Amino acid sequence: MQYPMIFFVYFILCLNASVAMNNSSEEEENLSLYPKNSLTSKKQKIIQNNEAPKNSKKIFKRKNNHEINKVQNNSEVRPTKKHKQAEKTKRGDKKEEQDIGEIATFQKNLEDIKQQIQEGHREPNWKRIYLGHKMFETLDYDESLWEIYARDSKAYQWPSQKNWKDVVGGHLFFPEKTLEWENIYPESYNLRRIDNLWAFAVGAKFNHALSKLYLAKMLDKLRSEYTDAATPEFFKRFYKEAFIDLKKSPDNPDACYVIGTNYRYNSYSVAEYLGEEVDRVTLGCKNAIEWHETGKDLKNQFGILEVKSNAKSIYIHPTADEYLALARAGYMQAYTKAAELIKDDKERKKIRKEAIEKGYNIAWLGLGGMYKIRGRIDKARECFAKAGEIGITSGYIKLGISYLGDIQSEMEMKEKPLNTRTKEEIENGIKAFRLAGKAGNPEGWEYLARLYQQLYEKKLISKEDYQDKMHDTLCEGTWLGSASCYHTAYFRLTDSTFSFILKNYGMPPQHELRYTIEQFINKKD
Repeated sequence: MQYPMIFFVYFILCLNASVAMNNSSEEEENLSLYPKNSLTSKKQKIIQNNEAPKNSKKIFKRKNNHEINKVQNNSEVRPTKKHKQAEKTKRGDKKEEQDIGEIATFQKNLEDIKQQIQEGHREPNWKRIYLGHKMFETLDYDESLWEIYARDSKAYQWPSQKNWKDVVGGHLFFPEKTLEWENIYPESYNLRRIDNLWAFAVGAKFNHALSKLYLAKMLDKLRSEYTDAATPEFFKRFYKEAFIDLKKSPDNPDACYVIGTNYRYNSYSVAEYLGEEVDRVTLGCKNAIEWHETGKDLKNQFGILEVKSNAKSIYIHPTADEYLALARAGYMQAYTKAAELIKDDKERKKIRKEAIEKGYNIAWLGLGGMYKIRGRIDKARECFAKAGEIGITSGYIKLGISYLGDIQSEMEMKEKPLNTRTKEEIENGIKAFRLAGKAGNPEGWEYLARLYQQLYEKKLISKEDYQDKMHDTLCEGTWLGSASCYHTAYFRLTDSTFSFILKNYGMPPQHELRYTIEQFINKKD
């Protein structure tokens, strides 16, 4: 009568074998979570190889024979509590190793993408930004990993972002100095540079509210400089989507600041997008202050002072001390406003030197401007050169202007044309503008192109020299996305050269680029 019991136990063991083999298959499937293109280290690859199950069927067959022999010998087949715990611990160790490997690979991939983005801005090279996006799109990880990374990096989730991967993507690609660039005029050229326009485009694709707003805003501004045509629907759509998300985010100081600042300059349009009413007495100033008060941080406190400063008939004008208090509290841009409000030259100079000592390098430009007004041109040039050397590229532009005058101003050029300048002054001006361009400031190439044009018109350079220099200058400028250089290249370069620029550098930002970007954003990856 033992045989029925043997067959019954044998049937149970076979059933367990089937379950174990299925678990083995599941482990193999878990290993496939590693992206095929992930850049893993040697150590991570070793971990992956160690996790792969080996000879599972053969091991189980031996275990079955052993258990059957126990049954035939009237031995009871029941795993002990100690045996169960050991198996559970073993499975847990394997799972932990796999989790550690996956997290390490995930972090390595994101670091590679961050480096790609940083290099794209440093060179600058907008194609690296685009490549960074393609790399990011290939990543396929569990939502929990994206959430952990987003929270660790303090990435803000905008209302339109429905998953954590979009939150991380928008956070990574949005240029973190955007708001600073907009507030500091000498640095505002960065907002128009092609690498940043593409960074805004990628952020917009991930429903990042600020990316949407600045993409539409900058392309719209560039377009309006060359045409008076109506605002494209693409821009209107992004303005509306961005402002709706910003309005839903009163807990975000950046959102409050941006809404407040836009109310200051374009109150009725902003109110329309937000579905709010503009206070007709203050013409949006009241709305702006309410949003800045909601934001609370230092830049929003600065925003309140700026609103009051621009509406002197409604509010008491802020004092230099109020701006200075903000600057010393940590909002360095307030140093510029404080210095502008101080009447005494010695005190103003003292404030600007204090700003420089605190690391606010923009103050070199203000200090140089003071020396220039006083007629101390050599000291002014030292300040402008110093600013350029430490990364404030507009310093080089001001340095070039100090030698040649404002090349872009027809009135100034009529008063003192280039043929009144010395050869040394012209060479120094060319060198300064070129330094600005090489440092990634498209205005350097724009000034240089205008300079060569005037030198040729005044017969100060030959036709051949002019053509060679204009070709090189305009190619450099269009590579950075300069709308002015695109415009000049269309009229000054050969058709074949201009076609080469369009094919390899991309479309002009004042017109066709928006179609390329719109197609990119709407395309499903």
